[in-house]
Amino acid sequence: MTRSAFTLVELLISVALGLVIVFVAFAGVRVAAQSIAVVNRLTLENEVLREGYLMANDQVDSWSWHDDPTAPTTQRPLRQVVSDGRGLAFTPLRDTWTFVANADRELQRGWDADNPWSPSDPSFWWRGDMAEKAFGSMRHGRYALFAHVDAAGGPVDIASSGGSYGSGVPVARSWLYGQTRGLLDSLGYYGACDYLTGNAVYGWYAPWQDGETTDGGIPRWLVAPSWNSSSFTNGDGDQATVRGLYRLTFVTQFGLVAPAAGATGDDLSAQDRRWWGLFGPSDFDTWKSTTGIGQTLLRLRPAHWPEAAVSINRAIKNRRFIAMSFVRLASPVTGQVMEFTFSAFGTSLRGARQQRRPDNGWARWDNAAGFVNDPTLDSP
Repeated sequence: MTRSAFTLVELLISVALGLVIVFVAFAGVRVAAQSIAVVNRLTLENEVLREGYLMANDQVDSWSWHDDPTAPTTQRPLRQVVSDGRGLAFTPLRDTWTFVANADRELQRGWDADNPWSPSDPSFWWRGDMAEKAFGSMRHGRYALFAHVDAAGGPVDIASSGGSYGSGVPVARSWLYGQTRGLLDSLGYYGACDYLTGNAVYGWYAPWQDGETTDGGIPRWLVAPSWNSSSFTNGDGDQATVRGLYRLTFVTQFGLVAPAAGATGDDLSAQDRRWWGLFGPSDFDTWKSTTGIGQTLLRLRPAHWPEAAVSINRAIKNRRFIAMSFVRLASPVTGQVMEFTFSAFGTSLRGARQQRRPDNGWARWDNAAGFVNDPTLDSP
């Protein structure tokens, strides 16, 4: 029986087909390897993003980037007393505002953390003229006769550009005005808004000063419309009367300054006592850099791992207290940069201050029988 061998043509065809199969198999292996590498990279990036999300939420509650209670006092810039005697967001209240107890609430001064504010208590009622303007006469009368910020010290002198009403005038109410002024001086704009009630009116009657107060005695910086961001009020609608928190933050917002490295107490105080108008990209970038505080994740990461950073900004806008978190990731492999932003509800500034001792360390709280809670930043 005769057997024929492969012809040269058949051999060439079989070799070509074999090479095709080999190349297809190689391409498949290569694609599979690349797919695995991409999956591993995306998995790692997702893990980093997830860790950044968890870190941001932890900061919403702990506030430790703003003020680390385990750090030395010299490394806690937001708890210092500035040169004019005012405080910052984490300054112990006893350092700027001495507590003076009195059975008569109207004669009490300073902050009493154990004193609940009751809406049925007349001491908590704001007694003033909501229509009294920064400029003009007292068309509705002298409301400083009903409540005066200095009345706790005894009878006061009541005057105006139209003449004096009298000296040594007894005024019954002063406590609420003193609380509002004391919180603004001790904690800045953001802090005072955090502590005062949601329906608070931001104003009080003080001794009349030509050019410094309204004719009735309301400090003009509390009522005069202004587009100067270092003021308390904005120029929205040219409103020239006292306002609640919603109107104060309807067009602009109050932000909590971040403890920037190298910033003096006076610098921080100035940034804590201003409003922010986010009218364009540059305004937003300035606000973000001034009020934002954050950290870099994975500082000792391998070179091919993604670079990630987390930051958080705190502000009050439209009466809403916002904790805005930014998680940013950059891939050294692809060059892609991504960032996602979210807001979360967490511990208020007042709650964070009550987590901290006035010296150093976290305050211990317990409802066990006989347990005495630690003093906090709000303690007398």
